[in-house]
Amino acid sequence: MLLADPRASIRPPSDRAGLPPVGLVQKKQQDRAAEINAPPADEGADREALLRDTLRRKAEADANRLQDMIRRNKEYWSKS
Repeated sequence: MLLADPRASIRPPSDRAGLPPVGLVQKKQQDRAAEINAPPADEGADREALLRDTLRRKAEADANRLQDMIRRNKEYWSKS
């Protein structure tokens, strides 16, 4: 059988179970909410890199298409 700690009644209420004050808990919750809602700092950089890569691939595809058109045009006019 466990008995209650005789020192429990001597401790002040603010010291019970080592719990932080309510204001500190609320501040931590607000900080965590701000952290969750804020976009990561590198997200913008990732988007820019993705956009640059997409534009580069589109430019390469356009250049390949243009080269094919020029090649077909040369083939057409060389046959005549």
